[in-house]
Amino acid sequence: YNKLTSYGLMPTLPALGKLARLSTLRLAGNQISNKGATALAARLRENGALRVLDLSHNKFGDAAIASLATLVQARANMSLDVSHNRISLTGVETLMRALTVSMMTGGSMDALNVASNAFGNKGAAAIADALAQNAPIATLDVSGNKLGESAGVAFGNVLGKSRALLALSLASNALGRRGWRARWSTWRSRQATGSCSTRSAAPAGC
Repeated sequence: YNKLTSYGLMPTLPALGKLARLSTLRLAGNQISNKGATALAARLRENGALRVLDLSHNKFGDAAIASLATLVQARANMSLDVSHNRISLTGVETLMRALTVSMMTGGSMDALNVASNAFGNKGAAAIADALAQNAPIATLDVSGNKLGESAGVAFGNVLGKSRALLALSLASNALGRRGWRARWSTWRSRQATGSCSTRSAAPAGC
């Protein structure tokens, strides 16, 4: 939370590219725009050790997601936080395509946080479709995205299909009775069959 802008970020990028052992980078709560986030992602592709990237609470949108998607695509055990930005359906679809491809090349994502981007039910449907195809996401946070009943049903349906997903947060949405019923029904079914991790709390877990 240092009010770092894209202009201020640019001079640091050459040094970041040389930190071969950098595994965690947190730049949350700044004012990084599409230009800065795109340049950062391009530079970080030179770093094979990076596993945690937190770019939450910034000011970038879909244009930057295209570059970030290529960054995470071929990495294993990556955690990406792009919550509280300006990502729409287009950005979500771009990221899901990248993660679907990553499954074929051994990539995976320990955690993906896309909370509070307001991509709505269509964005949720894109994520659910990717999970149904076993996009390799273990922990997913889609809270605060103006999701409705159809999103709750979509995620409820996919919980019985995804082999990768262990924890899911749908907090601060308006799923309605039908949406929550679909989600709880699937969760209880997975508990009964032993296919749901007992480490995950029912409301926010699988």
